[in-house]
Amino acid sequence: MMDRDHTDRREHRTGVGATAEALLEPLEPLIEYYAREMGELPGRLMMALSFLDDAQLTPGWSAQSAEARQAVEQARA
Repeated sequence: MMDRDHTDRREHRTGVGATAEALLEPLEPLIEYYAREMGELPGRLMMALSFLDDAQLTPGWSAQSAEARQAVEQARA
């Protein structure tokens, strides 16, 4: 979970940075889960691929930028 200091900084951000973070908000729990799981060296590649698959199934995925969606598709290839 995000620490309070990071949350405070995010709340004060405006412009493009704030918009980008707002779009990524639905992915935050998924990112946190995979960050914990990838702490062990074995299986990191498998976990990364699972993250890419799951990211595409996350609500709000279609709201991500075309560049972000393309990057995930290319990373999976």
